[in-house]
Parts: sequence; structure tokens; C-alpha cells
Amino acid sequence: MSQKVSVLHVASFDGNIGDNANHNGTRSAISEAVGTQLDIEEWEIRRHYQNYESFGRKHFDKEFVEKANSKDCILIGGGSFFDPWIKNSNTGTTIDIPKDVIDKINSPLIFHGLGCIPNKHTSHPIIRKFKSFLQHIIEAEHCLVSVRNDGSVGHIRELVGDSLADQIDVIPDGGFFVNTNKYYHPELAGNDVTIGINLVADMQKMRFPGVKEYHNYETFVEEFAAFTDSILNNQSNYSIIFIPHIYSDLKSIYDVISRMNVANKRNRVSIAPYVHGMGQEKYIFDLYGSLDIAIGLRYHSNVCPIGLGTPTIGLNNGHPKVRDLYISIGLDNRCISVHKRGFHSELSSLVNDSIDHGQSISKKYNLVTASMRSEISRFHQKIVEILDL
Repeated sequence: MSQKVSVLHVASFDGNIGDNANHNGTRSAISEAVGTQLDIEEWEIRRHYQNYESFGRKHFDKEFVEKANSKDCILIGGGSFFDPWIKNSNTGTTIDIPKDVIDKINSPLIFHGLGCIPNKHTSHPIIRKFKSFLQHIIEAEHCLVSVRNDGSVGHIRELVGDSLADQIDVIPDGGFFVNTNKYYHPELAGNDVTIGINLVADMQKMRFPGVKEYHNYETFVEEFAAFTDSILNNQSNYSIIFIPHIYSDLKSIYDVISRMNVANKRNRVSIAPYVHGMGQEKYIFDLYGSLDIAIGLRYHSNVCPIGLGTPTIGLNNGHPKVRDLYISIGLDNRCISVHKRGFHSELSSLVNDSIDHGQSISKKYNLVTASMRSEISRFHQKIVEILDL
């Protein structure tokens, strides 16, 4: 087939650089499955959010239906758009699409690798709306529904039951298949062993609850700064690059660096640029592909390096997504709980061991990624069928 497939891609494009990596890999994999290029028009979902304050707020209405029906298909995702927590949403989620709008769309509607993490603000009325929405799109002949392999289907099972959860495909996140270009990275320090670190400052109460044996954000920062100093003091050929995925990550990076030894932070620490938008992910994840090891709190600071064959250490916290990712792909030994006090020694040991055995870890990651490529190909065959190609 030589004619392009026209796609209305509904997602976040100017938020987290990990989302851009997800879209990058997803588009590439779908294009390969359908055997032709995709002609993509981007539709920014953030303009539909109830807290969107800028000019140009959008709704899932007649305008959206007309746009959707002018395309060969509508691709929604990826992103955590199945998180049920929004009281005034038709669906309880950020995909605030009324059922009658779903029914007016004639083109195939593909919910691709969405995330579902229960939020503390959810309630029984919200969950009922979410369940009704899920049932509607699962039963609609023009819809395909899938969630990503971060434990989302388990959360859906707990929220709405087995009968609906069993009808949802679980697929690898598109970030496992991100495509990058080769760049010169001034952040890399010559022949040093380079450790990339992603830290976050958002959702602090969820990630770091601060009760009993658990860190609050401030005590986590103190212990993590002690870890970075220790690893640099004990290994003279190690250097660190902090990698922000979104603007708020810069706060956590500053908070850790400000507590580090002056000599270390002046001479052996760099910060990658904060960039955003489609295409910019190629620079950031080419950097990830050049690291000796990547350590991360964010989901895609783990997903993409695994796909690129870079050894990783997932930083499990009160937000379960990273932990559930490693469990789902059989690599739970690559994840450490840093929301609990006293992680310093275990994390240091795993870093050194990972660097010593980096080649064997990369080979294992390549096998895992090959298996996931087969998994996502099976779902993409469903896209080929629903498009009648």
C-alpha cells in the first residue's frame, strides 16, 4: 500500500518529553504495521482539560466529530488518560468524550496504550462513569481499546471488574521503540562512566508520603544527595548528568545539587537541556542511549533506555507505575524503593554492579524489547483489520 493513512492523533504534545518519545515509537510501529506512512494531524488534548486557561479551549463536540470523520482513523494516546478522578467529566477522566459523540464518529477510534492509576480524589460516582464509558467503547465496533504495560489493567480490574478488564488489550508503551538521531552531547564527560539521573518534584505527597519508614520529599532529597556524593567520592571516573523531562523536574534537580559537595557539583555534574515538543525527544533519548546507566523516577526515564539497551535502575516510589512496569516485563530486580528510608547503600551497590555487568544487561534488554515488539505487532494487526487495509 502506497497511499498514506490519515490520522487524527489526540494526545499531549507539549507536556512531558516522555510523551513525545511514546508518540515517536508508536507512530513508527503503526506505520510499519500498516505498510505505509501516516499523515498525522495533532490534536492537543490539554486544550480540552477543565483547567486549561489559555485562549482556544476546545470540547469534544461537533467540530471534533467533523474533524475525526475526515480522517482514516483517530489515535488517542498514549498518556494517563484512563485515570478516573475528574468529578465533572462525562467519563471521570481527561478524555471527556460523551457517548453520543463516540457514536457519531464513523472512523476507527483507537485508544492506544493508555494508563490508569487510581487517584486519591476518585469516588464511586466517578468510577461508575468510568465503567460506563469503558463498556461503551469496548462494545463499539469502531473502537479498539488498549492500556500500557504499567499495571494499568490490574487497576482497571480492581475498579470495574474482570469482565471489562479481560476485554482490554495490554500493549508495550511506544517509548520502548523510540527512534533517535545521532547528536553531539556536550553533557557527556569524555571517557568517564556516565550516570544519567531523572528526578521529579510533582505529586510529592503520593510519591513520598512521609509516614513511618517512608520519606517525605525533603528527606528523600537529602538521602539522594548523599547517594550522589558517595558514588562520586568512591569512583573517581564517574560523572552524573541530570535529565529533566518537564519543567518541574528542574526543581528536584536543583534541590539535590544544592545539597551536594561543592567539588562534585562544580566538576562532575551536568544538566541536560529542558526541551519539549515533537522531535525534541530525539536529542534527549539519544543522550539516554549514550549513557552507561540510567536511573529514573519517571516512567519514560526507564521505558526508553530499556528499549535503547541502556542499563537502568527504576526508582520505585509511592506512585506505583515504575514498579509495575518492571514487574510486567520480568525485571523487578532492576527496581529499588527509594520512598523508604535507607535506600542509599542498596542503590550504590546496584549502580556499581550494573556498570560492571552493563553488557549482559543490555543483551537481556534487547531480548525483552524484541518480545515486546512482537506483542505490539499483534495489536497493530487489529488496527490493520479495522482500517480494512
